[in-house]
Amino acid sequence: MASDLTQRYLRVGLTKQAICTLLGPPERDETVSFLMPTGKQVDTLYEYDMGPTSMGMLDEHDLLRLYFDSGARCVLFQITKA
Repeated sequence: MASDLTQRYLRVGLTKQAICTLLGPPERDETVSFLMPTGKQVDTLYEYDMGPTSMGMLDEHDLLRLYFDSGARCVLFQITKA
């Protein structure tokens, strides 16, 4: 499911509001502060637990992480394992 979202629906530039309309409120909403290699400032992290990994490992979950700039626009999204 997570890879389906990243391939078909999520795009850099989407607003926090658009993300929340698509996915609902995030399970984690954290204030962060770092510069991306491109020079963009990141100030918010949204995290969604997408459930067990597609590899069938019940103890691992896919986490969808979205990073936003000060203008509330997505500058990066990634899937990680938890």
